[in-house]
Amino acid sequence: MIQSSILAVIAITLATATAAPRIVNCRVIAFSKSPDMPAELFSLAKSKGEFAKTIPSLSVETLPAELAVSEEGEIPFTAAADPVGPVIATAKIPPGVKNAYLFLLPDHTPDDAVRFQIVTIEDSPENTPPGGAMIHNASPVEARVTVGREIYPLPPGKSLGIPNPTEKDEFNMAALKIESETGGQWTTIKDGLTRFSMRDSYLIFTFSGTRPGQTLVKIYQKSLALPAAMEKQGKNQGPIRTR
Repeated sequence: MIQSSILAVIAITLATATAAPRIVNCRVIAFSKSPDMPAELFSLAKSKGEFAKTIPSLSVETLPAELAVSEEGEIPFTAAADPVGPVIATAKIPPGVKNAYLFLLPDHTPDDAVRFQIVTIEDSPENTPPGGAMIHNASPVEARVTVGREIYPLPPGKSLGIPNPTEKDEFNMAALKIESETGGQWTTIKDGLTRFSMRDSYLIFTFSGTRPGQTLVKIYQKSLALPAAMEKQGKNQGPIRTR
């Protein structure tokens, strides 16, 4: 009995040691074009001691890279693999996520080594539904989003999924208003019509500008592969426009 228990422990230990890491398909997005953004990033690869290279893109429609996730649920990135450089950013990957956007935003904390914070957005139909949007508040202040007549509060650091608006005109245009709160006052940072086509979805960020108290908005457009019925619904709608 004791010998069997020892063999079982050894088998479990060997299985754990050789278990393949969790792999996630990641689109690594450079939030802004700047001299500080590395041309290449390196993360731990599928095999121990190796690295996977990925190139940050300005578009959300870049091809994904297969990246390994640590036991702690993280993907650390360095700007050099030979020799290994310091970790300049770390992505946290929630359990169960198989596809993700990793947005690299400048990190203004005192730690000089960590140059970027990473916002992880799961790439799934639930998060980015056809004709809808995923909005993330990367600023330190409260925000709120109005689509048509629907008002959505958005605390700092939180994400919000918005379905296809029910109130649209014949061109699928709906009112989109985004506001930020500073000192008890609400400031409009975007207000206008946006086309919510069933062929696309949006990834929208509110973030801090360069001036004190300034909050800005950035909108990414993601094209979707739709079933035939939904594609027919979205035909002949013309180009997407935001303003």
